[in-house]
Amino acid sequence: MQDDFRGEGNQNLYQIIRYFDDTAGVWSSEDLVDLTSHPLAATRERLLEQSDLYVDATGSVHIFFKEFLGADGATSSIKHLTGSLGAWTTRTIDATQLNLNWVKMIEVGGTRYLIGTSHASLYLLDETGTTFREIALPSGMSGIYPYAATRQDGTADSEAYIDLILLNGDSGNYPDAANYYVRIAKADIGL
Repeated sequence: MQDDFRGEGNQNLYQIIRYFDDTAGVWSSEDLVDLTSHPLAATRERLLEQSDLYVDATGSVHIFFKEFLGADGATSSIKHLTGSLGAWTTRTIDATQLNLNWVKMIEVGGTRYLIGTSHASLYLLDETGTTFREIALPSGMSGIYPYAATRQDGTADSEAYIDLILLNGDSGNYPDAANYYVRIAKADIGL
């Protein structure tokens, strides 16, 4: 959970990633990361930002969040947590290699993949892999914020395509920013 709201006396949620769980009607929560005491917290509001929360076909929870701990304030790493309350494993994704801004998860044929975006590029990675593969996009796309249709929010496992909406989040392109709808054939994903 992360919210932009910061009222007087409230914690800065761009320094905390909190997970909420409802099991049999009982809510629990856990701070997955709390950087409010980090040395940069006194001078920089945004140290963390949630990228994705995904529950896979087996019921495992996957949480992706970005860290902004470098001198320039850009995304320094993306963390992928898998598990449950009190029992998380962490994988670090090197965001600097491709200047990744966002990572989302999809599943195809029982295999989990990561969709990664930089300012002007779209990438795909098998969850167990180490090298992102670039997906061709129309020229001129920039400021990409991805929305991936998953089985939890509107696409069936039996459908032949993965559907993505790539929003142009570059403020310099407004009011005429172009957004894109991208279909990737599931048959091509594992190639």
